[in-house]
Amino acid sequence: MRKVLLLLVVGVAVGYWWGWSDAQVNQDDVVTRLVNQAGGKTRSSLKANADQTMDSLERH
Repeated sequence: MRKVLLLLVVGVAVGYWWGWSDAQVNQDDVVTRLVNQAGGKTRSSLKANADQTMDSLERH
């Protein structure tokens, strides 16, 4: 039981330190960077903006 708690405390401490270090270097959070990276070059062509689409339909 002590080993499990020790591993849990060490894991939380390392994760907190890693996240803090990452936040000091990057302005965007990890999730935003991963989503942008996953989209790649085709992300801009697949971007769907519902508000812009509705505005353009309402004008015509």
